[in-house]
Amino acid sequence: FAQAADAPLVYFANEPANPKGEAILVPKDSKIKSIKDLKGKKVALNKGSNVHYLLVRALEENGLKYEEIETAFLPPSDARTAFEKGAVDAWVIWDPYLAEAQKQTGARILLDGTGLVHNREYFLTSKSFAKKHPDILDIVIEELEKEVRPSCRCTTRLFCQ
Repeated sequence: FAQAADAPLVYFANEPANPKGEAILVPKDSKIKSIKDLKGKKVALNKGSNVHYLLVRALEENGLKYEEIETAFLPPSDARTAFEKGAVDAWVIWDPYLAEAQKQTGARILLDGTGLVHNREYFLTSKSFAKKHPDILDIVIEELEKEVRPSCRCTTRLFCQ
């Protein structure tokens, strides 16, 4: 969205697909057992994000219309609070919030992105920094590949020429 709006950003690396890295969660004791059970329920999510797309795809695949659920557009920290207090029936979220909620609250995954979305992560920088410091971005990518994200892919040269 930012790039489409001409924000001065470019991506310099991306990760391979990780569809299990985002999911629709319900409380451990929820009576909701399938996506169809979300009809008429309140679902928390971050508006315009990857999980927003996951929710749309999950509803489509299960014959529900977007208008048949109630959305609560909340950033992750507020959504977590609403989820724990029972103010929402489900929460669509990504890692690490997903894993934390499962571990700390016993939340159940109703559905993850498998077969619905790719869920990729992109690493961004400003256009001016990318043009002035491609060498630094190369170092960042090398470190990501070695230590943190062994499957990162460099796209630096696409925008630095």
